[in-house]
Parts: sequence; C-alpha cells; structure tokens
Amino acid sequence: MLEDYMKDLGYNNNQIKKFKNIHSISNLSESNILNNLKKICNLLYKYNLSNNDIVKITSLIPELIYSSPEKTKTNISYLKKLNFNIIEINNLIINYPYILKTPINKTNNIFNYYKQYGFKENDIKTIIINKPEIINIDINILNENIILLQNKGYTNSDIIKIYINASDIINQNKNIIDKQFKKYNFLGLTNKDIINITTIQPKLLLIDNNDVKETISKLEEYGFSQEIIINILKKIPEIIDEKNINNLKNKLNSLENLSFTKKEIVKITKENSYILLHSNNYILTSYKYYKSIYKEKTNEIIIKEPILLGYNVNNIKDKISFYISIDILDLILDNPHYLTYNLDFIKTRYKLTNNNNNDLFINDTEFYNKYKLSRKDIIKEMY
Repeated sequence: MLEDYMKDLGYNNNQIKKFKNIHSISNLSESNILNNLKKICNLLYKYNLSNNDIVKITSLIPELIYSSPEKTKTNISYLKKLNFNIIEINNLIINYPYILKTPINKTNNIFNYYKQYGFKENDIKTIIINKPEIINIDINILNENIILLQNKGYTNSDIIKIYINASDIINQNKNIIDKQFKKYNFLGLTNKDIINITTIQPKLLLIDNNDVKETISKLEEYGFSQEIIINILKKIPEIIDEKNINNLKNKLNSLENLSFTKKEIVKITKENSYILLHSNNYILTSYKYYKSIYKEKTNEIIIKEPILLGYNVNNIKDKISFYISIDILDLILDNPHYLTYNLDFIKTRYKLTNNNNNDLFINDTEFYNKYKLSRKDIIKEMY
C-alpha cells in the first residue's frame, strides 16, 4: 500500500528504497507512515505544492513523515499567524523545506530580535522570504553582523535597507566586510561614500573584486579620471553590478559608433551618468529621433545638452509638436535646453500670458515682475 501510494506521487525506486531503510529502524508501522504521508500531502496541497514538490521535500527531510504531521501543521499555522500569505508560504517551503521542521520559537526569536533595531514586521518578513535559512542562524552571529555594520557607520535605517535588498550580507563576517571597504577605499572612496553607495546598492558589499576592477578599467580606457569615476559610482553604484559590466562596454562602444569621441563620451556621461544604465536600443532610438530634427548638428546638440539622450522620445515628440503648433520650433532648435523644460509648465505659462511666445522661457523673477505670477502660482494652475 505505502509503496503503491509513493509511486503514484512520483517517488522513484531509489527514493522508495531510502524510505524503506529508514522505516526498518523506525517504530512506526507501514500503515502509520502511509497515514502520515497522506496527512502531509493534504496539508501541503493547501499551499499549492505539487506532488513533485512533496517528493523533493520529503526525500530531503524524510522525518516529516516519520514524526507527527501535527508539528508540521503547527509550523505552517505559525507562519500564517505572522501574516505570511499562501504564496509566500509556498515559496518558503519550496526554497527552504527545513522551515517545516524548525521550532516556531526560532522564527519568533528572529522577529523579536530585529524588532529591537527598528525593523517592522514587513521588513522581517521580506528578509525571511529572501533568506529563509536565517531562522536557523544563531542569534549571536546575527548580532555580530549588526554590530559590525554599526561600527562601520551604518545607521539602523541603513542596515534595514541593506538586509532587505541584499540579505546575504546578514551572515558575512568582519574580514569580508573589511576587505570590501578597503577595496573601495583604494579607489578613492571615503567610508562615508561607501556607506552612502552600499545603502543604495547593498550588493556592492558582496560583489567580486574583479568586477570592480573591470568596470574601473573600462572607464579609464575611455579617459575617465578617478574623480569622475568616483562621482559616477556615487550616482549609479549599480554600474558595478556584474550584469551591468557587459552593458557598460556595449554602451561606451555604441556611443563611439555614433561618432562621439572618447573625450565627448566622458563629458556626456559625466553630466548624465544615467545614460550608462539605459539600454543601447533606448539610446539609439533617442539619437535617431534627434538626428531627424538636428541633422548634422545632432552630436553637437547632445554634447551641449547630454540630458536629452536620456529622455523618453515620446515625451520629446510631444514637446516638439507643441512648439511647432505655436510656431517657435526654430527657437527651440537654437536653444535645445528648452526641451528639458516641463511641457505642462510651459503650456500653463503660455495660457497665462495670453499666448505670448516671447515670455515662455524667461526666468521666474522676470516672469513674476511682468505678470505678477510666481512659479508656485503656475504650478497650482497646472493642477
């Protein structure tokens, strides 16, 4: 009966043999084991686990079948009490089946421990979902990690952000964290810089040293000074992320293929670093549109206003359409920075000046002196 039921679930012969070996030293009868297995299956089905999932989990932790199913049910009930939903419980069980046999006091201890540092319940849930094995990490190790980060200068608020976005940092030791800090210090970053950058992009505390060197080397190859590189890292630390390294190479090559010199590329990306995170297709689409307007002056315009290359083309098209409709396209072409102005703001100014083209782009002080309308008045009118 037991063997037939197991085969129906999807256990292979080796797995069944393993269970028989365990069964031979257990005190349970085959009918009791079969009954337990059915109860476990019915319990896990409620959380959308498949037969295949159940086979994997019970093969990994056969004692789930040989101990009382009530213990497993109690553990799951406690997760529900902590406000984990069905999907979250499903993911926890699949990613870390040992959660089914971990005493509930351990999970409770994790919640109580992190709450004392200002973690909210949802913060702790997110951390457990990202790193479920945390419930079996000794509290002393968790405490050492928090003290280590505090001693580096991270606030509790910083640590919460880091743990939520890069939970693997939780059990990193002092040597690893110190090594990462020394690596970034060597690049010219202060400890304060490192804290600011890694709070935004915590995975940089875990990233391979070679990825950092490769990123820096590629930027230096194009003539980026150390000062510019540091400023770029401060703005977009995720550029060092391993998946962005190839994108960075392609991005720089693409800009070069658009006939920008390396010196021009440095200027463009220094003033608009976020270009380095856009896809090649995004940049090429923007460039082609500007090319249709500015023709041979396209590169000159982009060098003058690098931020344009990061704008959504549809947004720029809307602006151009409006400026054509009020017959000031030539003015815009001669002053490309006008394309960076908020279109709704300019439209409101146009309406409030009784369609006066000449005063659309004057500064706030001049506008107020002439129309007695402040920027705040115009924004209020917009909405």
